[in-house]
Amino acid sequence: MRLKDKVALIIGGGSGIGRAIALRFAAEGAQTAVADLALEAGQETVNLIGADGGTAFFFQVDVTQRDQIRAVLTQVEKQYGRLDVLVNSAGIAGRGRIEEVDEALWDRAVAVNLSGVFWACKYAVPLLKRAGGGAILNLGSIAGLRGWPGSAIYSATKGGVVMLSRTLAADYARENIRVWAICPTAVDTPILRHLFAQETDAQAARQAYEAKEPMGRLVMVDEVAHAALYLASSEQPPYSPEPFIV
Repeated sequence: MRLKDKVALIIGGGSGIGRAIALRFAAEGAQTAVADLALEAGQETVNLIGADGGTAFFFQVDVTQRDQIRAVLTQVEKQYGRLDVLVNSAGIAGRGRIEEVDEALWDRAVAVNLSGVFWACKYAVPLLKRAGGGAILNLGSIAGLRGWPGSAIYSATKGGVVMLSRTLAADYARENIRVWAICPTAVDTPILRHLFAQETDAQAARQAYEAKEPMGRLVMVDEVAHAALYLASSEQPPYSPEPFIV
């Protein structure tokens, strides 16, 4: 029960990494708020938590609309009385070299992957301050650290998430707010499986992709959730104002 009596909001908790984190946090005693654009998927996460003996509420949100993000944070504080952990896991893919990039996709990816994280952090910080501190976990990517071939949009937006996280970590460490960017390599999520499905042979595309990975396979969502749990828990020791990245 490493998160007993803690309140956690997982934005993008309807599937993939976000769902895995929501389930893990609830199993560890957190009062869990799940926010997602997809109503059915988000409610399914809540139902899975309930079936495992936990408690959770669902809030529908479009992270491209900052007023909706602010409203969800307000509702969470009203429902639970506090906020201890914010997880920003909502995201979309964006493939193609820069001359192939669709302008509308660029605008949407920036709105979802970067601006949505920015506004959620902005509106969460006052709540975390009132709770005496807490943690913000932003889902970045290895693509945001080194770039990823054929992924100009995704790499650029995730790089923004990394630098935003570093800056917030430096700004708020003295107020006991820990900020992290979790930057895994390729993770077995619905988004990545959808990209494989667009290829002529989805299985062959996956195998070719996995062959390039350090472990020879994709990262599992539960592995990312375990890392998130550690960073959100009291086991994670205080650190200096110098920011860190996982």
